Amino acid sequence: MLKLFRRNILLNTLLLLPYIFVVHSGRFFVNYDQAEYSHSWLFQKITQSLSVSDQNYFYFSHILIFLQAYILNVIANRVKIVPEGQLFPGLVFIILTGLHTSIFGVGPVLISNLFFVLALHSICSIYLNKNAILQLYNFGFFLGIACVFYLPASWFLVLGIFGLTVFRGFNLKEFLQTLSGFFTPIFLLFSLFYINNSLDIYWNNQVKEFFSPYILSMIFTSKGLIAFSIIILLFILAFVKFNLFQIKTQIAAQKFFDFMFWTSLISFFSILFFKIDSFSHIIFLITPLSILLGVIVSKVKNELLVETIHLIFVLLGLFLQLQNW
Repeated sequence: MLKLFRRNILLNTLLLLPYIFVVHSGRFFVNYDQAEYSHSWLFQKITQSLSVSDQNYFYFSHILIFLQAYILNVIANRVKIVPEGQLFPGLVFIILTGLHTSIFGVGPVLISNLFFVLALHSICSIYLNKNAILQLYNFGFFLGIACVFYLPASWFLVLGIFGLTVFRGFNLKEFLQTLSGFFTPIFLLFSLFYINNSLDIYWNNQVKEFFSPYILSMIFTSKGLIAFSIIILLFILAFVKFNLFQIKTQIAAQKFFDFMFWTSLISFFSILFFKIDSFSHIIFLITPLSILLGVIVSKVKNELLVETIHLIFVLLGLFLQLQNW
């Protein structure tokens, strides 16, 4: 089956959409209530005004997952890091988001991650780009929108520093361009709320108390702990296999891998400094990790082994989706 996703052609890319419905099909057998998020006043106001049913939320989540998987594949194929598995990063992303129902449920985190992925696409486009003003501004702009929906996304502003350092050397002027992009949507939103006398409500209900002095404040259920353990083990595997990403690799690809490792590490540390009330936050770690794992899988020559691992993870995800503990 994985042979379908080894080449980046339109038909194979579109096949990711029904693949999502299969991998996340636990929703058809178990009736999940729409997840509730604290500190998500803006998202709640939008959803209340739309009056969307839970079933439609489910379909909308699949579209969001598909878009993010597609962009991850675009990022990976830009530097041709997975010639033998060009759609594997998106495929791994879909599988890992299926390990817990809160990850692929529509919420401020999933929407925020869409803009986080767009920000990654922008920052990865600055290498060997003599005039990267637009890309740097877009990186900050997309992160600003992500932050508007989900405040912990502001943590990834430090990726602007690492991105500049890895891809072209840190330049304060260029980082200020990133900051200008970051604060643009925030300023516009705050101005709108100020005019509508809603700024205090937004601040009190979405911004306050998000920062936490407690290590690992994420709330786990039993299956959440299992999913978290699996993702952390895969995270460790990617770091153990670091040398695999450096062997016979072009300089552009090496820089890309270095940046993705930093992104994974920063995503992991984001768990420690915010009051996180939903396991869905782990999607920020899954995003860069999917690219690294996609490369690892593409280098395995034993087709039977790869297909077996693929089937195990798909079935494990479906099993966890059907549990209520």
